[in-house]
Amino acid sequence: MESDVSDAIVGTLQQLKIGTYDSIRECDPRYSLDTYKTGIRSMESRGQVKRMVFPVGKSERFIWLLPWYDEDALGKLMELREEVLDYLSTTPSTGRQIRDYFKTKLPTYHQITYLVLREMARKDEVRQITFNDGHWVTIYYLPEKKEVLDGLAIQALGYVNTNGSAFSQDLSEALKIPKSLASALLAQLAYENKLSRIKIGWSYLRNMPIFAYCKEGHEAEAVARYHKLAQKRMVESRRSKLVSEYMAKFRGACDKMRVNESLADLAGSYFNQVVRSAWLRGRSGSIAAWACFFLAGRILKQGITIKEIWTYGKVPQKLVLATTKELNDFLQLSVPDLYPRAGDYVSRIVMKLPMSSKLFQSGRSRQSELIEAAKHVIESMPREVSFGRKAQGVAAVAVYLAAEGLGISELTQKKVAKAANITDVGLRNILKSAEGVIPGKEEHHDHRKRPSNLPADRAIADNGSQPNNVMQAMR
Repeated sequence: MESDVSDAIVGTLQQLKIGTYDSIRECDPRYSLDTYKTGIRSMESRGQVKRMVFPVGKSERFIWLLPWYDEDALGKLMELREEVLDYLSTTPSTGRQIRDYFKTKLPTYHQITYLVLREMARKDEVRQITFNDGHWVTIYYLPEKKEVLDGLAIQALGYVNTNGSAFSQDLSEALKIPKSLASALLAQLAYENKLSRIKIGWSYLRNMPIFAYCKEGHEAEAVARYHKLAQKRMVESRRSKLVSEYMAKFRGACDKMRVNESLADLAGSYFNQVVRSAWLRGRSGSIAAWACFFLAGRILKQGITIKEIWTYGKVPQKLVLATTKELNDFLQLSVPDLYPRAGDYVSRIVMKLPMSSKLFQSGRSRQSELIEAAKHVIESMPREVSFGRKAQGVAAVAVYLAAEGLGISELTQKKVAKAANITDVGLRNILKSAEGVIPGKEEHHDHRKRPSNLPADRAIADNGSQPNNVMQAMR
């Protein structure tokens, strides 16, 4: 076990050049954080890894590297230093802001990048303004960008004087700066007594108070503005939660119905537009959600039926269909036909068919061939065959006839009917109606006259005749 952990640490550090406990585990999550900590300390005692120390306030932080990778480690630190300089050349930054930025851009190195920033500030390569505003606030900036920071502070003060009050969200949108920096600028102005502030709430997420910054005499306006913003955030949170809940349901439905998961993504994007619009007012969110799912199924031609949606989502079929028609107009999708056609079911049926390994010797090409052949059969069907019949039943007959035409004898009526979620009798009834109508299909499917010892699945080849090659007849 110990040797396995050591191998994992060495392999990760060879790849990263430098790493923290967290970054090592992030790259190789096979072991727990405590296991990696124990393993690294044991390897350090044997001289297999070594630490680099970064002072942070009154404490220290460590990064780890392999002894024979010193130059590579220093090279990586220089790269991160350049990344910090590039970012600070565009905007002043708080510590939280730069951590969030590099957590997205360099997720494996974001902790080390922050340590590099602190080290640069300690060496005065980066300047900082630090003050205690109930909690410690630090703004980092390049020496040559001091005028930019002062200009932002002047604009922030001007915004408050003009509007009477401000929150970080307001200032962020007005000055086009990160929200964290906007909050720090307001805190700095209050610390310098250029603004007044009042405590109006508490952030349980960040475990810190929420302040309103304002001119004297505008305190009531600030409180009203805060409640308006809080209500807006609450609505947005509820909307996001609702979309997330139905995205999970959509993915479950795709898995249950055996359709491509991209259907869930498309349905989720439609539902996201719906919940953020006034269209949903007075309508059921559940019905609207499954209407989005049904519409996405029609766009992607997945052959999803209203009955399947009722079975999975437990919503009234008629209401879903009516809402789908309204959504089709609202989202400007222009879906011409909301009812699935036989061709939409072919792929689903074929993908659900159990085929022997022999038929998969050429990969998915055999399935693709069957799908194309079945679609050709549907195109050759006269309207009287499919009129008044369920689309999945017509598709099942097309798949069966295509398989027969391609000589895939193992795909019996029973297997095809099961894959199409219809009965054997239903398939045979449609098949019988196709006799003498589809080119090349003579009336030799008399199931009532088949010998008793002949299975129903092969009744189509009764009376001593060989199955006709439908594809040849179509040509």
